[in-house]
Amino acid sequence: MKITAISDIHGYLPILNKCDVVCICGDIMPLNIQRDIKKSLKWLNTEFKEWIQELPCKKVIMTPGNHDFVFEKSSWVHDDKLSILIDQSYEFRGVKFYGTPWIQNLKNWAFNDDSGKAYDMIPYNIDVLLTHMPPKINDYGRVMDWYAFNYLNDFGSEKLTENVKLKTPKYHIFGHVHTGDHQARQIGDTIYCNVSLKDEDYGIRYRQFEFELTGEDH
Repeated sequence: MKITAISDIHGYLPILNKCDVVCICGDIMPLNIQRDIKKSLKWLNTEFKEWIQELPCKKVIMTPGNHDFVFEKSSWVHDDKLSILIDQSYEFRGVKFYGTPWIQNLKNWAFNDDSGKAYDMIPYNIDVLLTHMPPKINDYGRVMDWYAFNYLNDFGSEKLTENVKLKTPKYHIFGHVHTGDHQARQIGDTIYCNVSLKDEDYGIRYRQFEFELTGEDH
């Protein structure tokens, strides 16, 4: 199964390569309407829905981000091609996905929970973990800040990292910090990758991340 992963598109609807599954790790809404639920719903039911239908894939799996207020404040009826995971699992062709949108230390933004308790809900035996929040990785006593370091601060979550190390998904994909290092790296049993497309100035800078997994039915 070929999987394409992206995040932090902020209204930009990219042309993606042909694949089986597209994973989106949050912050899809255009900045100018993100806090307007009525306009957000209209955009979702027109431009976004049309883009989803035209994507060269069989399934789209998404978890929201802190800019995606509409998913926190309103239920959105969507079609069968798209599954939105908010602390939920989804299995497609034998590959197990889990998505959680929660972030920390950003009050007045969507899906903020400083406790990090939602990360404890991440199950074992997951192939692909989608989070909006990046991890904060301490590997052999050295803090690996390439994913979450920006503006002289490390925005990663230690609580999330603890759960990823414990639950050992095959892949952990995320965004939130636009200019974090985008190189996929294996640490322990998990391959990590920042999959945001935009930089901190909201310009398109990074490429889609592609990888393959073998499912029971594929």
